[in-house]
Amino acid sequence: MITICENYMGNAYLLDKDGNEYDVLNHPTDSFEFESVLYLLDEYGSNYAKKLCAKYKSSPNDDLKEKIIDIYNNMFCKVRVWGALAEEITFRIESTGFNWYKVITGFLLRHSYKRSLITVENNRHKVYWKNVSFDYAINPENEVVLEKLMRKH
Repeated sequence: MITICENYMGNAYLLDKDGNEYDVLNHPTDSFEFESVLYLLDEYGSNYAKKLCAKYKSSPNDDLKEKIIDIYNNMFCKVRVWGALAEEITFRIESTGFNWYKVITGFLLRHSYKRSLITVENNRHKVYWKNVSFDYAINPENEVVLEKLMRKH
């Protein structure tokens, strides 16, 4: 596990589908720190992702950039912990074909964010859960609820 970095917006993490946490100051996007997206996929991506990154570095183009961003968005859940006391936590997920519930609850349990309000949304701010309690989020019965909401959209 990699430790977090703090900045003015709170703590930021990237979680992969295995629940590993990656050290980020901000969440890289297509318009912000694209070089960081390339670095993350070079470091942690599949062989296919690494080949695309190498190809992009030698000959940048918008089609490759779009494919790389899609891989990045499907590989990671972006997490932002808001406030000095972790009053709110937002999980931003683009990959709805994967059940992120165990990754989310594993993260919450590891960090004991028992007083936090939890939001789960996609990159376009489509909300699946809005300000749910820690107890609600970690209740195994709600795994099905989240999974159905994510498949619906």
